[in-house]
Amino acid sequence: MAFIVFAIALGGAMAISSVMAPMSIIRDVGHTPFTSIAFAPAQIVSSFAQSVFSAAVGLWFLAAYVGLTEEK
Repeated sequence: MAFIVFAIALGGAMAISSVMAPMSIIRDVGHTPFTSIAFAPAQIVSSFAQSVFSAAVGLWFLAAYVGLTEEK
């Protein structure tokens, strides 16, 4: 169970990061204040999405652990 949760967490984090990778490359290549300001909202949203996804996977793992160890 832990391996499945780990694989999903890693895959989801990679998917979110791969969406934002081109924007960070453009921001780094530009070296202008405009590119930093233009892509700042996207980076904030990406950071928020990664935090939400990480918390959701952590809670899912906790729920799976409780479900497996609960006595019936």
